[in-house]
Amino acid sequence: MWTLPTFALVLLTAANGANAYGVPFRYGDRSTQACSGMWVSRDTFINVTLDREYSAGQLEMLIYEAADEHYIGRPHRSTLSSKVYFCNPWNIKGGVCTEEERGHFLFNLPSGMSLSNTSIRTTRLVFPAAEHHSFFASLGSPLPVQDQVPYSQPKQTHLLAPRAEEASDDRRTPLAGLEVEYMYPVHYPVQKTGYYCVAYRPVLPAPPYKHPIIHSVYKGTVLFHNGFAGRLPAADYAKLVFYAVTFSLYSLFAILWGTLYWRNRKDTPPIHTSLSAILGLTTLYTLLMLAHFVIMNSKKRGHPSSILHLAAHVVRAAYYTLTLAALLTIGHGITFVGGDRSWSRLMKFCVCCQSILHFIFGTLYAYAMILGLEYPVKEVVLEKLGKVLVPLEVITAIFIVWFMLACIATLKRMSSRTLRPTREKIIFTGCTFVLALTIYLALHVYFIYRSLNHTHYQRIAADEWQHLWLTDGPAAGWREMVYMPAFLITLWIWRPSEAKFAYEELPRGDDRVEAGGAVERNGGEGGT
Repeated sequence: MWTLPTFALVLLTAANGANAYGVPFRYGDRSTQACSGMWVSRDTFINVTLDREYSAGQLEMLIYEAADEHYIGRPHRSTLSSKVYFCNPWNIKGGVCTEEERGHFLFNLPSGMSLSNTSIRTTRLVFPAAEHHSFFASLGSPLPVQDQVPYSQPKQTHLLAPRAEEASDDRRTPLAGLEVEYMYPVHYPVQKTGYYCVAYRPVLPAPPYKHPIIHSVYKGTVLFHNGFAGRLPAADYAKLVFYAVTFSLYSLFAILWGTLYWRNRKDTPPIHTSLSAILGLTTLYTLLMLAHFVIMNSKKRGHPSSILHLAAHVVRAAYYTLTLAALLTIGHGITFVGGDRSWSRLMKFCVCCQSILHFIFGTLYAYAMILGLEYPVKEVVLEKLGKVLVPLEVITAIFIVWFMLACIATLKRMSSRTLRPTREKIIFTGCTFVLALTIYLALHVYFIYRSLNHTHYQRIAADEWQHLWLTDGPAAGWREMVYMPAFLITLWIWRPSEAKFAYEELPRGDDRVEAGGAVERNGGEGGT
């Protein structure tokens, strides 16, 4: 019932934005390729648009699917473990490639196999010669001041529709290994779902040199046009769907819980108020994350989406802290949950201080994650902010050990039949928490191991891009996949109801019967 309105909101918002995930690139970037997963449909393709007013010289371009990556590159003679992917003058001197291959990507195909049997396509783009190019004028070239042309903003290059391109083949640049003058976007039709990359390298002029020498510079955008509407990459679009589903589930449980809480509001213990607050925070967190991804899907990444992202993780830090405090309260079996004990002043002070510190460090850690993800900051700053993870993990460990020890002591103490319902709830809550904690720690260790294995990150992204929504980044879904079932089971165990009062009165009657039987037995023995 609540899933349909959520998906309708997502689709309506996404329909107002662009239909492609864009990756800008320009001469001088550290990376010389752009990659993304592609969900195949009738209108799935890759277009590469370049700014003709800015670009000059020649550009070699390569588009391929990650399954054919092993065909690209040749082993280097000095280090067989590494590959050479592009032929330049240094590789020609090293004997890796020949003069005829200068300025081209290198391949290592089996005998009898050609590039037409793979997903690999290449082309050489030639830009109109510009003797006084604005790029070199900005670098302080020795040209006279009157000959230096100031840089002007490029005109917008529109993304061509596939049908229009099929109707007129002269309006797209082919990818057939040819040397062509760039006029229109480079078009690459995607035939199957996969992980695709676009690589580009400037071509150095070959001798004999002609003056003036036109160096190769470029600026453009790679557009990955997926089967869904929006600007998100294919790997992140699943996160939008995931948080739409989780928000719908939390909303449904919030309505059911609120109904039960309102019906039994006069007789419920205070623990229900804490559980209600946690449920409200989890619902708010999923709503903020859903809004964050909807904005990113309809518009470019900016301050509104970053603020929503930070607010969502601050809320998550709050409900994690409140969850640990509520578990500690349940573990001690105090009157707050229907138990037989009360907090001392020292215990209250310790729990409050520990909760406040946990929330502060959790908020700082969330700020560090969002800062590193949303904005380009120095690694030194991220390392300093990342150090707050150590006290956060220490405080969390103290909470967990304290809860388990308190549960053991409470279960030994609560042996009377009048406290049996509360004792059973504590047992079920403890088992649920221990199981969820075991799964969480196992997954946490596994993902830390993956993140430390930097050498295979590109291969992991290519092989597992369809599952990165579950494993990658601060918004990874695996944490919610562990937390949500455990929390919903806890809500079911501690749901507001009138059954507990019947349990409380029944043992009292039984106790009186047993007491009366004991008196009769004692009297009978004394009489004989």
